Amino acid sequence: MLTVLLTVMVCGLGFVGMSSAFRSWQAGRRRVLAEIAALFDLGGSHDDDGARGTLDGAALEFRYTARGRGKYAVPWTEIDVAWPAAYPLELYVRRQRWSDKREIDRGAMVDVTLGDRAFDQQFLIEAAPAEIARALLDAPMRRVLAAHVRVELTTERVADRPVVRLAIGPCR
Repeated sequence: MLTVLLTVMVCGLGFVGMSSAFRSWQAGRRRVLAEIAALFDLGGSHDDDGARGTLDGAALEFRYTARGRGKYAVPWTEIDVAWPAAYPLELYVRRQRWSDKREIDRGAMVDVTLGDRAFDQQFLIEAAPAEIARALLDAPMRRVLAAHVRVELTTERVADRPVVRLAIGPCR
């Protein structure tokens, strides 16, 4: 499962940069999503906003979305990979904010460290169990996360099923 997750997230990122360019052109977006579906042989479906299917038995979804509303809407690309319900995981990874140190020092947040000094300084990692987070956040995954200005790796519930979500925002 970890191999599927990492393969999908790392390989799928080649298309993330294209999401902004195609954001305004529905036909272009549909073409990119069809290419994503074909690349991973998802055998699922795609529309103007996403591509869905399975890979090695894991359900996947690539999706264009926006955070915020109106003139404040910001385009993001999200990749969801189904996570087995039998393996509990809570994960929240994002770039550090200036206020995080204070929250960590007073015990309001727990920052899991990986032993990669540069990554640990740049990213907040809240996870349980920490061992699974360390396995997910191996060197290739850390490089993927570090390559993006706005990026999050989280666990979410979609239709009452757990997923691991990689969300990538614009560079600015």
